[in-house]
Amino acid sequence: YPNVINVLKPLQKYTETSGGALAANPQARELKMFVRDITNGINSNGVSQSQAPSDKGDADDGTKHRIQKTRVFIHPSSINFTQRKYGCPWMVYGEKVLTSKLFIRDSTVIPPYCLMFFGGKIDIQHEKGTVTVDDWIVLKSQARIGVLIRELKQLVDKQLRRKISNPDTDLSNSSVLDVMRRLVIGSGYK
Repeated sequence: YPNVINVLKPLQKYTETSGGALAANPQARELKMFVRDITNGINSNGVSQSQAPSDKGDADDGTKHRIQKTRVFIHPSSINFTQRKYGCPWMVYGEKVLTSKLFIRDSTVIPPYCLMFFGGKIDIQHEKGTVTVDDWIVLKSQARIGVLIRELKQLVDKQLRRKISNPDTDLSNSSVLDVMRRLVIGSGYK
């Protein structure tokens, strides 16, 4: 499963110009980044992480499901270190390094369709207009988009299982894989 970063932006600020107010990009240091913690809330140096409520509702025992998140920082040697604007609030990374802080290296923005196709289980919240991937990646989307992606993901998995069971199977002309490729490359616009 990919290493995913959630990028949280600060409240929008505006700068005054002679033509009116313009939205200002946040400073790189104002962005807060979190990764999902899979060590039950304790990081590698024994410090407890922040908690964020899940959209999963109440657990069977009446308590709220909690997703543990660990704050991370982009490594100064990364090309994204001074980046102030991301097209999507989600990134993937290749390596975590603990020095003075928990740093991320080799990071890149990832489109929502990639998160849905290559992430975990997809849950659709019809009333809220959101799609949740792997119980913590929440994306705004019409419910029908989430349903279609979930169904397409199942068809892709079926094609891949067929290829694994019979390596000679030719998938180069697969319409299912072509649709997935177009969605991933064009972010749903082509």
